[in-house]
Amino acid sequence: MQGNPTLRGVRASDDIVRMLLDQLDQSDGSGAVSGMRAAERFAYRRHSLRVDVQQPDGSWLSYVCPTRNISRDGVGLLLGQFVYANTRIRIHLVTLQNQTQQVLGAVMNCRYIPGTGSVHEVGARLDAPVDVAMFNRDAQRLHVLLVSADPALTGAASQLLAALNIDCTVADSADAAFTVAGDGPRAILFDGAAPGFDAARTAGAARQAGNVRPLLCLAGDAAQADQALAAGFNWFVEKPLSVDGLNAALHEVLDDPRFSSAIHEPLMKDFVDGFVAELRGRVLEFEQAFVGGSKNALSAAAQAIADEAAQFGFDAIGAAARALSDAIAAGATDRAVRQALNRLTRACLAARSMSLAPIGARPAPPA
Repeated sequence: MQGNPTLRGVRASDDIVRMLLDQLDQSDGSGAVSGMRAAERFAYRRHSLRVDVQQPDGSWLSYVCPTRNISRDGVGLLLGQFVYANTRIRIHLVTLQNQTQQVLGAVMNCRYIPGTGSVHEVGARLDAPVDVAMFNRDAQRLHVLLVSADPALTGAASQLLAALNIDCTVADSADAAFTVAGDGPRAILFDGAAPGFDAARTAGAARQAGNVRPLLCLAGDAAQADQALAAGFNWFVEKPLSVDGLNAALHEVLDDPRFSSAIHEPLMKDFVDGFVAELRGRVLEFEQAFVGGSKNALSAAAQAIADEAAQFGFDAIGAAARALSDAIAAGATDRAVRQALNRLTRACLAARSMSLAPIGARPAPPA
């Protein structure tokens, strides 16, 4: 495997490494290193991940290694030489957002793979658990709430969402939706054809109740979609429903978890966590300004958070906030402003505290 010449890795082509990983996964059916971890494992294929192995004299030797799987307690990887159990190891994990999280652990076992010359399968146990949803979207199933009293619609929508590996809870009224929402669902879908459906009243009630989850309208036509957006809904799904339509809509409003770039600075922990704890309130402020038609207030709030986000290592929030402010200043259409606001709110809701509290996953990007 090619890599930084100062680092040593597995001496095999990417194709051979991929074949070895596939064979290992097929041999045990779960992607597990034998006897390695009790926690549920998920695929984590990185062909060039930096791994530091501590030497007997206390120094560290760095390798570029392909990884196989990950759990909250450990990582499976391939290495081009044998290492003893209990050897200290430092792994530079890369998240779905291409951010690096450095974790410490110890080698639990190291097994030679017959016929490979020197390739060994290594199981490492981590000193502290990681949030696997940061590295594999399937680690935590997405959960949405569907508000509809139409059995045909709820049945079809549930099946389509299941095809996306998304769990769906059904409520028959908006009031019931806000009651059962709790901390579980990441988004709420409303049937625009429901008797008495009023987009403005629904969005207003949701925000007044402090609900910052994205609201999506299952719209029968473009006019209803526009009405829902103007009323404060985050986005819409056009009927007839389809897997692609649902996936694209959820992708519009949800994002993968994201760390602060200050994650490796322990002294910043309390400051970063405090900023993250306030983000739900900031999102509510944005949404209320948008629904109230106060673009000046929305722009001012966006400019304020742009400056703060940079201080706490959330560049994605800062960039989205500046883009929203610029869109408003340029006189963008309401739909363009709504999309810019969506980018900001999803970046805010994706922000992860340095305490790594789980917040869920995002559907895979549309093809």
